[in-house]
Amino acid sequence: MRELSAALRNRETAEQARRAAERDRARHDRQTTAISGSETEALSRGELLAADMVRLEAWRARMQLASRTLAVRVAQAGAEESRAKTEQWLAQERLAARKADANVVSEHQARWAEQRTQELQAAEEEAALELWRPKP
Repeated sequence: MRELSAALRNRETAEQARRAAERDRARHDRQTTAISGSETEALSRGELLAADMVRLEAWRARMQLASRTLAVRVAQAGAEESRAKTEQWLAQERLAARKADANVVSEHQARWAEQRTQELQAAEEEAALELWRPKP
């Protein structure tokens, strides 16, 4: 049971990490799109100087690198979540197998105890009959 609890906690933690990574990536994408859009508008209006355009291209390159880094982080978090889900599933399977084994043992013990009780009752009946049988 502890194994399953630990696996469940690990899966929940991995799921939260994946969601956080996806939120970070989405926030980054929104911010990049907003800033890039305003810079593109300024460029189309002719408000940017050559130095501004060079800085804009450098900024875009940094944002692309950051986007790729965040995408890798999301992929890694997704892989970790998948691994944690598999571990949880395996822990559930092991617990179910242990419960099934325990049920089999319990049922066998019950049958054995019932059989033993019947044998003892039969022996007592036989002993009682021996007491009442006439002796030759």
